[in-house]
Amino acid sequence: MIVQRLSKAFGQQNWASVVIELVVLMLGIFLALQADSWNQDRKDRVLEQRYLTELAVDIEADIAEIDETLAAATQLRSGAAFILQSLQLEDSEPQPPLPISFPQPPPLAENLYDRLPFVMLYVRRIDGNGHAFQELVTTGNLSIIRDRRLVRELTRYYSHYRDLLDGEELIRHRLLERMNIYGEYSLAPFQPMPDTEFLQLVADNPRLASEVKLARDMAMLQFGLLLPLKAEAQSVLAMLREARAQ
Repeated sequence: MIVQRLSKAFGQQNWASVVIELVVLMLGIFLALQADSWNQDRKDRVLEQRYLTELAVDIEADIAEIDETLAAATQLRSGAAFILQSLQLEDSEPQPPLPISFPQPPPLAENLYDRLPFVMLYVRRIDGNGHAFQELVTTGNLSIIRDRRLVRELTRYYSHYRDLLDGEELIRHRLLERMNIYGEYSLAPFQPMPDTEFLQLVADNPRLASEVKLARDMAMLQFGLLLPLKAEAQSVLAMLREARAQ
């Protein structure tokens, strides 16, 4: 319709009408582009909120997983302290040569005294919950998140998480070796065993005493790896919640 009116105005050399029709045409194109841009921006904000929510859920799951892993490591440290102190092999847990320190483990619960093989073999490992971030990366949607500082912190956090999984692999490898050694002494993790019997077995076998110390050291390594990661996860989670509220 506008094109027809423009053609007619040109034919009649009605320049005022030509200018008006051109202005109307350009305004219509501009408004259409603005509407498309607004609609795309609205879709991007909905998508951003979805990703922020999913990222927060993943990191909350990471923190819960870290807490469960640290609880298992604490129980193992308590078990090792009970064994080593009962046999007078150590007075207290040594502080590791790490940039962080953590308190001595609490006393081992009495209901675990006859479960010492289980205590020394119960190790949890983290698996990671980075599904939302992985999707952001693979789909090229990282630019959807407007807070570039948040993007940098997320990228750094998941880089540290991947690095930590290498340390977790060492812990898994050592656990498998410990299970084989315990098997050589017919120690079954799910079979009750009087603590006096287990302590005597460790006292009579330096190899088992060495394994108790090594298991304790691996648990302390987990603390050294996981405590900084948990602090980083909590910081990123706070940023995600702030971004979702905006």
